[in-house]
Amino acid sequence: MNQLKLVLFSLAIVMLVGCGGESDSKDVSAELKQTLPEINKSLSSQSPEGIWRIASHSLLYSSHEIEQISEVWDESSESYSQLLIIIKKDDSSENAYVIYTCDGHLGTKSWELNGDTLSYGVNSDNDFSYTEQGGDLMLDNNLSLVGEIAYKKNGLSYGSTKNTIYTGVKVSDAVHFNEAQNLNVKLEISGKDTFYQLSGDLMNPSCLSISHAEGKRKMYTPATDSAKTYNRTSTSFLIEMMGGDRVGVDEITTVIDRETSVNFTRYYPDIEEQDFQLTYCPENSGISDKRCLKSFIMVTSAETTGMSASSKGESIAGEIFEVSFSYSQE
Repeated sequence: MNQLKLVLFSLAIVMLVGCGGESDSKDVSAELKQTLPEINKSLSSQSPEGIWRIASHSLLYSSHEIEQISEVWDESSESYSQLLIIIKKDDSSENAYVIYTCDGHLGTKSWELNGDTLSYGVNSDNDFSYTEQGGDLMLDNNLSLVGEIAYKKNGLSYGSTKNTIYTGVKVSDAVHFNEAQNLNVKLEISGKDTFYQLSGDLMNPSCLSISHAEGKRKMYTPATDSAKTYNRTSTSFLIEMMGGDRVGVDEITTVIDRETSVNFTRYYPDIEEQDFQLTYCPENSGISDKRCLKSFIMVTSAETTGMSASSKGESIAGEIFEVSFSYSQE
């Protein structure tokens, strides 16, 4: 069961954003702002350092040629996310800040502050792929922000682009969740012979996120000029730590036709080098019972002054895991 309370905007707005344009970005930013708390003018305006509540909207497109089956898979989706992230000073440079955006495949970047704008840009090129990414976040008195991040990658048989609009407000001057006295932050992770809670060392999150996405996958066969298109929806939450460890839960549904759908649920903890994942496994798959889900439930919620996510699952081997986080403002 999933109860995600995120604002879903009209298809008209999505299409406008897809076409690009400054006015369209402003429209989406204004809608995202409505999901956030009011600006807290009692917080420090001396620097952007602190904990920020962020609302984001992303458009993703990818194309991948599957040579083994002579198919081309095109995927497009839009997603809405609510995040609690940390911005902190990067001591490697005088005007540099690290922004943890819970977007692991892009990595954590060092942003440069010029006036009221945080910016970064990275390009990489090799014999197999070319990657280009960059972003600008405009600050208003270091208490609110708005901006965009763009990502593009092309390889020999694939390509992908992702554009994300961010709107946010600072909710604490602390740079660690366990030091934010004006926030109630809770985090618990349990599994076989393990139990973790929010702390200043191992369980020291850099960001928490909840996301909901809707999109399509088109599978095209050039030899026969035939194609099939499937609708896909997903809900996920992610916890990333300062040290790079992460815990995530995904629930993805692909609709084949009116009577058939495929559910892909995944729990993947990567804590203290315990890197594995649990999914629903096909019969006679040969995958260990310890890696196959028997049951699973996830509940997520996002409101202007708080957000929470929890999941509980059991493997066929009988091992139970539970993950939960929540935050609220006092």
